Amino acid sequence: MKKLNFIEMSTVYGGFDNDKCREVQKRGHELDNKQNGRITLCNTSEEEKAYRDKLEQDWEQWIIDFNKYCV
Repeated sequence: MKKLNFIEMSTVYGGFDNDKCREVQKRGHELDNKQNGRITLCNTSEEEKAYRDKLEQDWEQWIIDFNKYCV
């Protein structure tokens, strides 16, 4: 977990940055909707592959942020 500055510490409870954790959880919900709430696929397989690769990268970043701010 990163060391917080004085201003960041004012929003921390129990060693966790609650505001950042809420932001991370909200982004996870949005990623879940992107992944599971889709109605149509992209027009070409290349676009679909690029979309899935970007989504996978977003999830990897989300996991890093979740572990940093929420665990």
